[in-house]
Amino acid sequence: MRKILVIVAAALSLQSASAFAASGDTMNFRFSPLGLVFGLLSVSMDFKVSEDWTVGPRGSYWRLKYDGILSEVEVTAYGFGGRANWFKNGVFTDGLYLGPSIEYASAKATVTDSAGGSSATASLLFAQAIVGYGWFWDSFNIMLGGGLSLPLGDADLETTENGVKTKRSVSSGNFAAEFSLGWTF
Repeated sequence: MRKILVIVAAALSLQSASAFAASGDTMNFRFSPLGLVFGLLSVSMDFKVSEDWTVGPRGSYWRLKYDGILSEVEVTAYGFGGRANWFKNGVFTDGLYLGPSIEYASAKATVTDSAGGSSATASLLFAQAIVGYGWFWDSFNIMLGGGLSLPLGDADLETTENGVKTKRSVSSGNFAAEFSLGWTF
């Protein structure tokens, strides 16, 4: 009887260990579907480098144009950088993940109205840390998380209003959120 209990316990421990084994996939393409509603295209590519880690590039592009009754607003922005992901239960498996990244972002906004026009441009290098949970199926996945985005230095902000240019530096952190859909292969 004791041998049977030992065999059953060993089988259960092997089964639970295999449930958390890392996926055999080596890449994950992800994008943010909520950003598309506002004209933001944000994509990431994750490459498996160990049983618990991925690294890869990420990029974003945003263009918004609004023609109102009294004014016209146009915003264009882009960003690119690199990100790592640590998965508690192994790469591309359900569970907790941590996602540190470093990115560069640049944006320009222009407002044109009857009084003339004004514009602003800004660029910034920042670090971000996301803590979240990932759900992984055969090849489809969802990652949901939140964290902080902190500047690495001051943002260079230049504004122009009625031909007068003003330059200043701005530094502040922000809350960061992530909701992505992905496909592993």
